[in-house]
Amino acid sequence: MRLQGTVAASTVQRRIKEKLGERETVSRATRRVLRCCVDWGVLEDTTEKGVYQSAKVQFIDNKALAAWLIEAALVASHSEIQALGRISQTPALFPFTVSPLNIRDLDLDLEGHQRLELFRQGLDENMVMLRR
Repeated sequence: MRLQGTVAASTVQRRIKEKLGERETVSRATRRVLRCCVDWGVLEDTTEKGVYQSAKVQFIDNKALAAWLIEAALVASHSEIQALGRISQTPALFPFTVSPLNIRDLDLDLEGHQRLELFRQGLDENMVMLRR
């Protein structure tokens, strides 16, 4: 969606079937998930039937919520550590965009956060890590 702007339901169906198999339940569930995304305001219908476009991006500027989303993205990616700039751009956060992250701002918000740790690697690479 971020690259093309629109997506056809048939393309989504094909990609999901490649992963989960050629079953009618997969087709039905995919159609329902797409309609739920439209109902939730994540996707919008276009003038062309069966083609969707991404809805308005939801900007997250609440630092506590941004920290929670970063933690969720780390857990979902099965990665304990990633560059802060890279994780804020991950497709897993769709349809949200985390406001430009400043390690100092997040560091202040994370003082009470037990699961994330921030540190600098090299001269300018900010990293975020799940604590064990």
